[in-house]
Amino acid sequence: MLALGSPTTSVRPSISCNALLRELQQIWSDIGESEADKDRMLLELERECLEVYRRKVDEAANAKARLHQSIAAKEAELATLMAALGELNIHSPIQSEKKGTALKKQLASVAPLVEDLKLKKEERIKQFSDIQAQIEKISGEISGCGHFISPVSSLNLEEQDLSLRKLTEYQSHLRALQKEKVCLQSMLSQPMSSVWRSNFIDSTHIVNNL
Repeated sequence: MLALGSPTTSVRPSISCNALLRELQQIWSDIGESEADKDRMLLELERECLEVYRRKVDEAANAKARLHQSIAAKEAELATLMAALGELNIHSPIQSEKKGTALKKQLASVAPLVEDLKLKKEERIKQFSDIQAQIEKISGEISGCGHFISPVSSLNLEEQDLSLRKLTEYQSHLRALQKEKVCLQSMLSQPMSSVWRSNFIDSTHIVNNL
C-alpha cells in the first residue's frame, strides 16, 4: 500500500525507510491494532508522505521559475548594454548553448559577460564625462561667459549612445574647440584691427551655436 523508497534513491535510505515501516507495523501488532486501523494509519502515512513530496516539487518548480526569470533578466540587461555600447557583434552564450542545457549553467554562462559590459559602460561614461567637461570649459572660455555646465547634468549618459562612434564624434568636437581656442588666443595677442574683431565675432557666434 505504501511505497517507500524508489529506484532512483540510494540503497541506504531505501533500506532505512523499509526498516522503519516494518518496525512501525510490528509495534502496531504488539499494541493490538486491528487490520482496519493499520490500513487507515498506513493511508494517513502515505498521504503525509505525498504532501512532503508535493511540497518539495512545488519548491523545485518555484526555483526553476526564478532561474528562468533571472536568465531572462540577464538576457535583457545584456541586450541593453550591447545597444548602448554599440557592441552588436556580441552573441549571447545562452543562444549558442545546446538545447536542454541546465538552467544554472545558462545563467553562469551569461553573468560574467554582463558584468564585463557593465564595467565597460562605466569606463565609457567616464570618458564621455571627461570630454564633455572639457567641451563645456573651453566653450565657456571662448564665449566669455565663464559659466561651466556640469557634464552629468548636461548629458544623460545612462540613456545616451555610448558607442565608440559617438565617442569619436565628441573627441572631434573637442579637438575643433581646442583649435578654435588656440586661434582666438593667437588673435588676442595681436594688435586690434577691424579684421580681428570680425573674426572674433564670427568665431564666438559659431561656438554659441554648437
